[in-house]
Amino acid sequence: MKMEIERSRCMALVKLTGELDHHACEKIREDLDGILRMSSTKAMVLDMSGVSFMDSSGMGLLLARSRLAADRSVSLVIAGATPEVGKLICMVSLDKQVPLFDTAEQALEYVKNEREQVRING
Repeated sequence: MKMEIERSRCMALVKLTGELDHHACEKIREDLDGILRMSSTKAMVLDMSGVSFMDSSGMGLLLARSRLAADRSVSLVIAGATPEVGKLICMVSLDKQVPLFDTAEQALEYVKNEREQVRING
């Protein structure tokens, strides 16, 4: 599993590539938790377009990160999930907690608009 992180001000784009299985989850968890716990992080986009396989460990990782994000008031969105990965996400109703987008660009636009609404209303 390969992970690339791009940060811009209060957002993080995390691109995952490879198999999200029990072998990869510990390192990915540590890195994602570090990003989510940074006080400057207000939004995180997980670009999963490069994830070729995900097992129950990967699903658990996503569920737990969605809870941590919610606890820290961080907007978490998922982009580019393959049909197979998307089906798993829907099976555990994660799509009810975390918005899903076809592309990272769409997810980033959503996050920017959401942050703008917070500034206007807030």
